[in-house]
Parts: sequence; C-alpha cells; structure tokens
Amino acid sequence: MQTTFAKDGRYLAVHNVLDSDTTADIMMKVVEWVIDTKQSFSSVEAPLFKAMTKALNRFWLSCLRATLIRAINDEMIAATIQFRQVVESIPGRVAITCDGWSARSMRGFFVITLHWIDQSWSLRDCVLEFKYFPPPHDQWSTMEIVLNSLIQGNVHTKIRAATTDNTNEMPPTFEYI
Repeated sequence: MQTTFAKDGRYLAVHNVLDSDTTADIMMKVVEWVIDTKQSFSSVEAPLFKAMTKALNRFWLSCLRATLIRAINDEMIAATIQFRQVVESIPGRVAITCDGWSARSMRGFFVITLHWIDQSWSLRDCVLEFKYFPPPHDQWSTMEIVLNSLIQGNVHTKIRAATTDNTNEMPPTFEYI
C-alpha cells in the first residue's frame, strides 16, 4: 500500500495500490508458477485464478495474458544474459553431449548439454539447447541444429569434445563440424 505525505510532513492520503516493488515481486511469482507448473498463458485470466490472487492480496489488480507474456519474455532475456555471462566465465574449453529421440507422439526432440570444469575444479553442466527437431533427421539437419545452438550460445569456439550416440547421422555430422 502506498502512503503519500504533504511537504510539511502531515498525513495526506492513503492509496489502495501496491508499490512497484511489491507488484514486481507478485508478478515474478506468477511467472514462476506458470513456468514451473506448465500452465497456459490464459490461466491468469481465469476467474478462479483472479479470485485466488485477490484473496491473497486485495490490492493486486491481477494481470492479463499479454502482461504475463511480456514478463516471461523479460525473464528469458535476463536468463540469456546470465547464461552468456556464465559461458564467458568458463576458464577453458567445454565438452558437449548431443542426443536426439522421438517421443511417444512421434515428435522428435534434440538436446545439447555443456560440460566444463570451473575455477574451483568442480564439474559443471547445463542444457544449452532442448528443442523440437522435425524430420528429416539426417546429417545436414542435425548439423544445422548443433551449429546454430553453439553459435547462439557463444560456445562454438570453446568445444574440446563431443559425445553422441551412434545413430547414422551423428558421425558424419561431427566429422563435418
């Protein structure tokens, strides 16, 4: 709640609004909830969600789907910047593991994981890419997804080794790379 005072220090008015820090904190918790529980963006516009958030904080005005999407995009930008800082701080080279597979729905996916040793000699890892991988699953499409991911992650000049399975497209992909 925000309180406004006159210049002489006397009480002037109380506004039934949240300050910007509290509003940002609540919005961050909504973003985390949507991402963690894999909710649809429209869930924030559902009447029960609005009633719940109003019960938790009567001054919260709720949010629209568009506001949620902007907040998630902002978080993605911040996470990307943080990830790039981590990559830039890696003291030496990295190794990658790559794997592609099909879900029960016959949709293909591809993941690339980075592995490195940090300044304190601890083994570290993180997922560089996890994305939908439509057919064809040949050496050229595999090479494209790997190279694009390495360049976007700014690790293309730091690769020391790669570990993959022995599917038909992997050896020629990495021979070319």
